Amino acid sequence: MEDMEPNKKRCPYCNEIIDSNLTICPICCETLPNDTKQEEYHCPFCNEIIDKNVDVCPICDEVLKKRDNTIIEKNSDNIRVKPKLNLSLDFNLISKNKHKIIILLLLLGVVYFVGKVLYTDVMYKSLFGTTKFGIEYLDEYRNACTDGEQLKAINSAYAIASNGIKKNPDKDMPYAIKGYAAWVESTIYSKNKVELIKNNPRYKESVELTNKALSINPNNYIALQTLSGYSRTLENDTEKALEYINRAIEENPKYANLYYLRAHIYIRQNVDKRIILDDLNKAVKYAPESSEYYRMRAAIKLEEPTMYKSALSDANKSIKLCKNPPADRYIVKSMARYLTQDTKGALEDCNKAFDIGFDDENAFKVYEEYRKELESKL
Repeated sequence: MEDMEPNKKRCPYCNEIIDSNLTICPICCETLPNDTKQEEYHCPFCNEIIDKNVDVCPICDEVLKKRDNTIIEKNSDNIRVKPKLNLSLDFNLISKNKHKIIILLLLLGVVYFVGKVLYTDVMYKSLFGTTKFGIEYLDEYRNACTDGEQLKAINSAYAIASNGIKKNPDKDMPYAIKGYAAWVESTIYSKNKVELIKNNPRYKESVELTNKALSINPNNYIALQTLSGYSRTLENDTEKALEYINRAIEENPKYANLYYLRAHIYIRQNVDKRIILDDLNKAVKYAPESSEYYRMRAAIKLEEPTMYKSALSDANKSIKLCKNPPADRYIVKSMARYLTQDTKGALEDCNKAFDIGFDDENAFKVYEEYRKELESKL
């Protein structure tokens, strides 16, 4: 034990010698216990007299209390042993708050999912680019059933391709995809009316972008697909449209939409139905999620009596693949049911089509006559 002057004591916090009558240490400014001698306590490591309330010995700097606040006693061998931190989970605490923990985990899951869908899927790709340059959204457009769904997909492709051009100005594909997206948007807003399309700014932009893509790669199949659309829709030149589509298919023989578009050209050219069905079969093979491909194949099969049941199967599939089936899906199904001697079912599907509504006034008039014919058969 050290010798100390009368009326002096050692601060239990900073270990400095101070006057014994002080209540606050002038060195560390800690409030001093009333009387350190009320309960004399020896540090189990250095054996010095210290305040029993301190967590760390001010003399030897050893930790004196465990995490549960119990005091460490000197062991029998007088060996300095620092207590290990207790890292085990407090299962009682978890049990008491398990509902809060579950809710927190669920909220984190929702935040992650929403972030992945809203940010990673579209915004991330538009901000940081993607090696596909948005072509996956052209596929989504192909699988869409309504104008709204199609525009959403096309706008995503347009945005991602735009950023792809900024980051890869020497690549042909982002120009081609953006050009095709601009072309599709112009046809949707213009309802495929030639004069409206030609005056649409998106069409003019599409021409510039498509030409740029072809200047980099004359065989870009997306750009060739766009040129085919120009020829078929604006010029009614099916021969030139077919030439572009055939070149595109040579470049990418597994791209489903090319076969679908070629089938449209063949229909205008009155080509044998078996050739048309062959192309539609390939379209369905390479893109089995497309409702429109099944609808069109069903419509072609309705012209062949031996295929009526198969047409009905395709019509059902085209509806099943749509989240919000448009009226034309039910019209095709109605016709298939009528031709398979199910007039009552045909009228039911026809009425569903009218409940949904038609965008085209001429289509409304034609199908109104068809509905009257069905009603007269019952």
